[in-house]
Amino acid sequence: MLLDIPNKEKLYIGRVIDLRRKQLGLTVEFIIEGICSRNTYYKLQKEPILESEIYDGILKKLDLYYDYRQNTNAKDYSLIDLWISFRNENWKEFYIEKDNILRRIDSKNVKLYPIWS
Repeated sequence: MLLDIPNKEKLYIGRVIDLRRKQLGLTVEFIIEGICSRNTYYKLQKEPILESEIYDGILKKLDLYYDYRQNTNAKDYSLIDLWISFRNENWKEFYIEKDNILRRIDSKNVKLYPIWS
């Protein structure tokens, strides 16, 4: 059986790749060198591309990885949950949500990397 990143997750991963690249201050040329063209890099942010190896190569340069063993994301943490608990002054829940988001940021598993729409 050939392992592949599901198409429904590729667009998310493309967004994480661009966000992480900018956070690290890396150039597009650096992360695509020996992996893909500049056009392919910009395409993977807008639509899924066929080759999962391109995603894997770029993720490796960004010190991230895709966990092929996991089928689904546990919970899609967002700033909305954090904001709701802040607005309601539910400080216990606020700090739980904050810690969950920080834990996901520290994870190298791209499927756990939080991005805000």
